[in-house]
Amino acid sequence: MQAFADWLDVTYSPVDNPRAELRLFLGGLGYSCADYTSSRERWSHADTYGCLFSELKDGSHARLSASGSILDHLRSIGQFENYLSLLSLSPYRITRLDGAVDFLKDAAPILKRLA
Repeated sequence: MQAFADWLDVTYSPVDNPRAELRLFLGGLGYSCADYTSSRERWSHADTYGCLFSELKDGSHARLSASGSILDHLRSIGQFENYLSLLSLSPYRITRLDGAVDFLKDAAPILKRLA
């Protein structure tokens, strides 16, 4: 089994972030934008239930936040590495990275040991 990114938040300077490039990238992949305001966008795709948020926070920073199902969808269509490349267009900080590993085991005995 191999570990994978199951959530990813990246932050930027509010004036130096790849928001415009992200819009083009996601739109080209069939994603749609809802809740569009000057400070917040919520992107989703019909093939997944997850969301990607683009936010400008009080003039202090910009944040891109991708759920695990969005990252999984990008991996499944061969666009995950292109997404990561887009994130690196501006100086950034990774502010959240959830890693996961899936095991094909019955959860009940494992949870009992943790209790």
